[in-house]
Amino acid sequence: MTQARPIGIDLGTTHTLVAVLDEDGPRVLPMQGGGVLLPSVVAVDDAGAVVVGRPARDLAVRAPDRAVVRFKSEMGSDRTWTLAGQTFTPTMLSALVLKEAAALAERALGAPVTHAVVSVPAWFREPQRAATLDAGRLAGITIDRLVNEPTAAAMAHGLHQLDVDHRGVVVDLGGGTFDVTVLEMFAGMIEVSATSGDTHLGGEDITDDLVARVATEAGVALRDLSADAVGRLRHRTEQAKRALSTEAHVSVRTDDLPGHTVPSVGLDRAVLAEVFAPWRQRMRRAIAEALRQAAVLPQAISEVVLVGGATRMAAVQDLVREVFGREPERGLHPDHAIALGAAVQAGLAADDAAVSDLVVTDVLTHSLGVAVVKSWDGVDFPDRFDPVLHRGTTLPCSRREHYFTRHHAQTSVTIRIFEGEHREVDHNAHLGQLTLDGLTPGDDPDHRVGFTVRFTHDTNGLLEIEATVDGEAERSPVTMVLQRAQERLEGDALDRAMAALGTLKTHPREFLPNRIVLERAKRVFTMVQGDDRRTLDELIGAFEASLEREQADQVDARRAVVREWVDRLCRVHGLDREDFDG
Repeated sequence: MTQARPIGIDLGTTHTLVAVLDEDGPRVLPMQGGGVLLPSVVAVDDAGAVVVGRPARDLAVRAPDRAVVRFKSEMGSDRTWTLAGQTFTPTMLSALVLKEAAALAERALGAPVTHAVVSVPAWFREPQRAATLDAGRLAGITIDRLVNEPTAAAMAHGLHQLDVDHRGVVVDLGGGTFDVTVLEMFAGMIEVSATSGDTHLGGEDITDDLVARVATEAGVALRDLSADAVGRLRHRTEQAKRALSTEAHVSVRTDDLPGHTVPSVGLDRAVLAEVFAPWRQRMRRAIAEALRQAAVLPQAISEVVLVGGATRMAAVQDLVREVFGREPERGLHPDHAIALGAAVQAGLAADDAAVSDLVVTDVLTHSLGVAVVKSWDGVDFPDRFDPVLHRGTTLPCSRREHYFTRHHAQTSVTIRIFEGEHREVDHNAHLGQLTLDGLTPGDDPDHRVGFTVRFTHDTNGLLEIEATVDGEAERSPVTMVLQRAQERLEGDALDRAMAALGTLKTHPREFLPNRIVLERAKRVFTMVQGDDRRTLDELIGAFEASLEREQADQVDARRAVVREWVDRLCRVHGLDREDFDG
């Protein structure tokens, strides 16, 4: 069977989107059952089955202890979650979402999907990028390249403006990360000038603070609530936060929370701005840092593009107006831009003729260097960081630094490579090391052997380190290549990870349309009463029975009946369909 084109995947904190580049440009692929947003949620249902996406998100509302809803910011860490006796790492969770994303792409394109470009926050460091590529490998996808999220958004925005010359900024506030990138567009080229951001700042963090505010106003202590009650309160508060983008005042129901003192808590934009204030300051600092790195003033920016669902907040848009003195650009759908740009990058990686006129450059987001000993006033300070390639350097790049051994009798030196910005290497990420052996010692206490270390970094994540000894032209350089952001799980480690994924129980009724309707119906069941609840219970029971018996001729018909009844109840009771459809 013919392989599908490489796809672009926006692996987001809250939602994941998939796009593809064809002759008419990039387009977002729909999910089976409607919509384009795949919730980045993994859960274990009552039968012990692992579910992903909408069914998992619905399960997270009614049984939060059986779901993981925010794991992107934990990529590259050793954190784990245990759901119904099954243990998951952030890499495994991302692999499950990527696998589901590839499956929906295959259904939409009608062909197997094996290659993808995946977006990551620009501020992701090496361990987080490596974990993302490991997740792709576990999902059975070859990730041709990781693309920084703001760069992807710029590519989507600039694809149809190749003849326009301007300097712009992409402000990307998603569910869990914040990035700001300064770029220039000219003569068909998009050149990234600088990037800054925060991997622990996003819409979900703001929601957390707003939930705490609502609980306090209601006289309720969050620590005393059950997981189910917290899930309900969070869901209502999230909906209220969204509503404040278009409404002046909303309320959050609290009358079903144990110990409440008021039946509902009112919220307006002033309250949201107050809750948002500390996050606003962090965003301002990141914007200022990106502008400083790019050596441009805010008034020199001709266009500001907002990306990520959280940028719908009026407080975010007000911040942009305040900093840049202009209205943000609204041409791109904030939820779709990154996926579309990732699809463009996939086209570039595959030499697609549709993007043959586009050239994109990026920058190094974190400095790369070595550990050295530095001396001040006769005092030695070991393990200090000496950058060789500084953040903000345009890729590809190559640069060298010169060093000396510490002691006259030294016959070898170990060169340790780090990524980060801290002056002490213990606070930076260790990437690897290489050793120069066979150095010639000297009797003179002042004797030192000099050597040069060269770092060469390409646009695909490859970093080559080359060390040469002074005055030894006949001696071959010592080199190593760090496959930065390349697959890191090998051998036994990969086998164990694959085995762990393989042991996850897969439910025979996992067909996505059935899962979506069933989980929607279960959630509506918790919101209605009386005859409506009894009727819905009977319909759900009949549908589950046909699934249990795998009666294909009945499943479609009963699914349609349940869906029609759920839609009716949503209309009659004023339930928001967005709650269920993403």
